[in-house]
Amino acid sequence: IGSHAFSGCSGLTSVTIPNSVTEIGNDAFKGCSSLKKVVIEGDTEISNGAFEGCAGLREVVINGNIKDNWKYSTPFDDCRNLETLTFSRSAKIEAIDLSKIPNLKKVVVSCPIKMTDGSINNRRANFGNCKKLVEIELDNVEEIGSHTFWGCENLKRVTFRNPVKKITGSAFLGCTSLESIIIPDSVKSIGEYAFYRCKNLAEVYYTGSQSQWNQIDIKNDNDPLLNAVIHYNWNVTQQEIFSGTTSKFDTTIAENIDLFYGENLKTIAPYISNLY
Repeated sequence: IGSHAFSGCSGLTSVTIPNSVTEIGNDAFKGCSSLKKVVIEGDTEISNGAFEGCAGLREVVINGNIKDNWKYSTPFDDCRNLETLTFSRSAKIEAIDLSKIPNLKKVVVSCPIKMTDGSINNRRANFGNCKKLVEIELDNVEEIGSHTFWGCENLKRVTFRNPVKKITGSAFLGCTSLESIIIPDSVKSIGEYAFYRCKNLAEVYYTGSQSQWNQIDIKNDNDPLLNAVIHYNWNVTQQEIFSGTTSKFDTTIAENIDLFYGENLKTIAPYISNLY
């Protein structure tokens, strides 16, 4: 999809990118103010600024391989109303930093991903500026880096599924609204200050036995975790995060447009929106 291909298409409300599209150019959907949902199905390189200024964007679903990592920025930076971001089981991405999407409320990560260490000094925590984040679900993540959720003051619910092995120090530092967390029996260590100042943490749902819990290496200054009610042998029901979408191509031009791409689409020329 060429640069500026749909820039300024104010009537566009949803976009589904099929497997056949390998690249989304600079500012391809910039300023699509009515765009509410984006689904990316295939192995796609998304240029920075591709969705810049999409003020109405509420939900993004990633099902394919994102060829560039999101360690320092994302194509959705400053989409101020983006609330839900889902990486399905089929998705692939090396690293993420969502600190420039401050209004995220729910993030679901069901694919393998590296949660890199954040830093309290430069605020580069993966979710460190997501102050409206309420719920996070993580699957296929082996380690939670330091300060990953630092300062997510509205985060209430956290679900880890196997194979999380380590929760690094200060991972949830200052998550003052955190009420409950599901921890799998794969966790072997929890670092210093991992749950420091999580003053409302009341319920911990642990998928292993009490004896397994007692074998976890829990470092100092995790009193909120240790003082919570521990529910042992908790059974987490695995649910499908995403159900597929049927692709179609609708050439009708109207006030509110749902845009889907046919499966064999290869290229959309730059500035195609000028034809409307």
